[in-house]
Amino acid sequence: MRLSLALPASAYMEINNRQLTWFMAIADTGSFRQAAEGLHTTQPALSVAMQKLEATVGALLLDRTPKGVVLTPAGRILYEHASRALSIIEIGRRQAADQGAGKRGPLRLGFVGSAAYSSLPRLLSYLTSNWPDLRLELSEGASSTLLDRLRHEALDACIVREPIKDVSGLTSHCIELDRMVLAVPAGHPLAQHVSVKLAKLRDEAFIAFAQESVPSLSIPVLELCSRAGFVPRIVQEAMRLPTVVSLVACGLGVALVPSVAQMYSHAHVRFIDLDDDARQTELRLSLAIRPDAPTFGVLCLLKTIEAVGTLPSTPVIRGS
Repeated sequence: MRLSLALPASAYMEINNRQLTWFMAIADTGSFRQAAEGLHTTQPALSVAMQKLEATVGALLLDRTPKGVVLTPAGRILYEHASRALSIIEIGRRQAADQGAGKRGPLRLGFVGSAAYSSLPRLLSYLTSNWPDLRLELSEGASSTLLDRLRHEALDACIVREPIKDVSGLTSHCIELDRMVLAVPAGHPLAQHVSVKLAKLRDEAFIAFAQESVPSLSIPVLELCSRAGFVPRIVQEAMRLPTVVSLVACGLGVALVPSVAQMYSHAHVRFIDLDDDARQTELRLSLAIRPDAPTFGVLCLLKTIEAVGTLPSTPVIRGS
């Protein structure tokens, strides 16, 4: 059962940042002694501060056990809110300092490689037109890596492939809808087809997205092939969409790729629509952010998404 920690209005005035910082240090280290050393204070001073904090809250927050200091149920609730509050205060302090110095800080935006085909240029075009002084710091990576950097505040936002396995502490906004299409070498027997049923590919060699690094694209491929009644014979894996298309161009196999790939189609690759329920499989690109105290750059990005809307899937363009 989750406890509700309701404090009288006067109590909030009595709790200060130092008490919360000290309280979190004890919880993180599990020791008054280690916390005191890290905070450059004394254990008695720490004990007195925690007694005052518990008196203000009206609940026991820390429990001394033979294995160390642990949080009580009430302590866990306060820790969760204290962490969020101190983070917001620090972000506010940095933003206020930047504003006072005539700066607004950069927008640190991460993105998966396939976003560079359509979503990223569209968003950046609007951003730079409407906020020309906004400084951009862009970095490419896999969805899992970008989300980890976002949680650790090394990024302000990131464009990733959904589904996102762990959405705790984050919110996402869909910016692009897409679907899978077939990519084949230009000399392939299917190259001149307008559409193809996926079941006809059961004997083909496949270039696939790496399962460990790009599950948001590798899993849909496996599921589509399974529904068509076969397991793809994967001869090569790659992490990035341009690499997959290039390997198809080399004649190593065929591949199922997001249709947006055709916007930068290769001279030796043909893209073919899927003529069955596989074409209904929806791929999503989303902007992930931390919802608490967004930076100026993130607010500009959200206004951009609101203005430009969600990009629908692109039609298949045969040839190049």
